[in-house]
Amino acid sequence: MASKKRLAAKFTLFALILSLAVLVLGIVPAGARTTVTFWHSWTGDEAKALEGLIAEFNKTHEDIQVQGISQGGWSNHHQKLLTAVSGGTAPDVANLGSDYLPEWAHNGALTPLDSYISKSKYDLSDFYPISLQMGRFGGKTYGLALNQDTYALLWNKDLFKKAGLDPEKAPKTIEELDAMVEKLTVRDKDGKIAQIGFLPDFPWGHFDLYGPAFGGSFYDARNKKITANDAEIVRALEWEQGFYKKYDVKSISTFKSGFGAYATGNYAFYTGKVAMVVEGEWQAAFIPKFAPKLNWGAAPFPSPKDKPGAYGATTTVGSLLVIPKGSKHASEAWEFIRWMEQPRNAGKFAAALHNVPAFKSLADDPEFTTDANFRVFMRLLGSANARHWPQIPVANMYATEIGSAEEAVVLGKKPAKEALDEVTRKIQAALDKAK
Repeated sequence: MASKKRLAAKFTLFALILSLAVLVLGIVPAGARTTVTFWHSWTGDEAKALEGLIAEFNKTHEDIQVQGISQGGWSNHHQKLLTAVSGGTAPDVANLGSDYLPEWAHNGALTPLDSYISKSKYDLSDFYPISLQMGRFGGKTYGLALNQDTYALLWNKDLFKKAGLDPEKAPKTIEELDAMVEKLTVRDKDGKIAQIGFLPDFPWGHFDLYGPAFGGSFYDARNKKITANDAEIVRALEWEQGFYKKYDVKSISTFKSGFGAYATGNYAFYTGKVAMVVEGEWQAAFIPKFAPKLNWGAAPFPSPKDKPGAYGATTTVGSLLVIPKGSKHASEAWEFIRWMEQPRNAGKFAAALHNVPAFKSLADDPEFTTDANFRVFMRLLGSANARHWPQIPVANMYATEIGSAEEAVVLGKKPAKEALDEVTRKIQAALDKAK
């Protein structure tokens, strides 16, 4: 009996010591920890950078342990995530492309963050307005921007100099750009294009940027109307088509067939086959890696002479942190989001990915502003002309239809007005049905 009493006393003493340790030292028994599953789309070095931040969070939050799980790339991640949410096996927290958010929020796949933001008194004022906008739908916040992309005009300074142009002066108007393209386009002895000044749909379509650059808008949010056939949007597409008319569809197609792969040393902008391109901020890291001898510059995209207020239009997309519907540990997931969405932590991740951070307080941070070219992309995010694709339930369908219309028009299959009228009717009908 005495031995049992001594054993009970030992357990009581152990429990007391453990309780004191919890209170004084912050030691948390393993059973009291909450494991938060975090699905993400990053791989390789980007995933390593993220895992470093997760480890730091776990070290400072012993009651919450985040388990990062890469889903193997952007497309795979989103497909697996949607399947998990639909099947009731959603992770606790995930990253989501900003262009996916409107449809997912509309269909109930995401948890609004507003109550968590309010209860924790999380301050949103440091975000750029456009960064907050792309995480909102229907008056609610569903995601917070972790990292973003912006787009600018890049030019090859050596090719400018060779063509008799000022290598330090990028075009500020569409008319200047068009005139430069003529001087920068070279044909070989057989009359085939050997070098071209600019291709508006290279390396991919950028019509979502050209529309605003011409002063147009793709959506009237106040009246909830699709405006793909806005007069300035039509004008922008006719301008784009003009390249294929002037330099010939077949000639351009033959020329493009000889282009090297993207993100290699054979990329056409790196090899001098294309003198100007619309590109993202990651080129500040790609060029030193793939084309270290390239003498290049970055500048805001031009606007027509009669639309000076549209100068510097840019589009932005990004990755948002969200809580999927069905998260089993939503409160703990929010604690992780709140920690990640501090300028220091989000900025560290954006720097590792060579992306633009979403916080105004990092606008002059040497990490992002030492490189003059990268600084251009940073400034664009805070510009009044920064745009995000319309936050509507049929956003992806709209983007797909706009891309198809752009292709049909530049290849001469349809007039711009006709193609954009068709898009307007089709997407408006889909939007009305979704509402």
